[in-house]
Amino acid sequence: MSGLDGKGTTFPGGVNGLGVSLVASATFDPSSLVDGAGVTSSPIMVPGAAFGDFVQVAAPYDLQDITATAYVSAANTVEIRLQNESGATVDLASGKWRVLVLKGLGG
Repeated sequence: MSGLDGKGTTFPGGVNGLGVSLVASATFDPSSLVDGAGVTSSPIMVPGAAFGDFVQVAAPYDLQDITATAYVSAANTVEIRLQNESGATVDLASGKWRVLVLKGLGG
């Protein structure tokens, strides 16, 4: 994962009034993944992200049956995890990935 494309954006009203939303993006070039293999991105700085927040990830292209998840790995930091269970080797291209952190959803 190389460089964060900006410092992240905060939307105080959140998404549909659900609370504060934090958005960031980064360029990620995943390695070629054989079936059963996974890879985790470099840390993406998302100021305000904390354990317990919900995180969504948006890929820039078809994932070809690879599963993508994102999570808060440390304060102000999100990582993307890709897992290949497709039955074949998949080599995804480099692209601009986006993450959305949702805060204030109760709890």
